[in-house]
Amino acid sequence: MTVQALCDAFVAACRAGVADGCAATFTADGIMYCAFVPPAVGRAAIAATHAGWIGGGQNKTLTIRRSAC
Repeated sequence: MTVQALCDAFVAACRAGVADGCAATFTADGIMYCAFVPPAVGRAAIAATHAGWIGGGQNKTLTIRRSAC
């Protein structure tokens, strides 16, 4: 999967309000860091964190400014 495809999947899941879809873009043992919450470790924790952020028709975007991939 390309970086662009991964990001597109993440944004689509956010826009659709599917927290498990957001978490699916992370590895099973992935860690999500955010300045506003403690680190979320693993897909279940990442999904739980996203569940509080997504939905309600928010128009989320994701911009990658630089990638080493």
